[in-house]
Amino acid sequence: MVAPAVGDLTGSGTISPQHALNFQMRATIKSSSHILTALGQKSDVTIPFTITGTSADPSFKPDVKGAAKETLQQYTKDPSKAIDTAKGILDMFRKPKDPAPQK
Repeated sequence: MVAPAVGDLTGSGTISPQHALNFQMRATIKSSSHILTALGQKSDVTIPFTITGTSADPSFKPDVKGAAKETLQQYTKDPSKAIDTAKGILDMFRKPKDPAPQK
């Protein structure tokens, strides 16, 4: 499925004769979409997820392991992203500097 203003949905899977679902999916939200613009995101975001359960009661769950794997692969392609992310995380834990004393 492609919704040009929002993103793409791809994946594959099976439905058993008993209506059990087993799908691995990927939703890619385009950076040009209003959703990511509102969140301040400047690049596409891909969210891997699974669909399990039955056709009468499907269950949609994010694939955290898949997301982490994709993120690590992106960092190996562009190490500067990893450095910037690490700096951002460290900055969150640093104590703010005391402001100059008021006179």
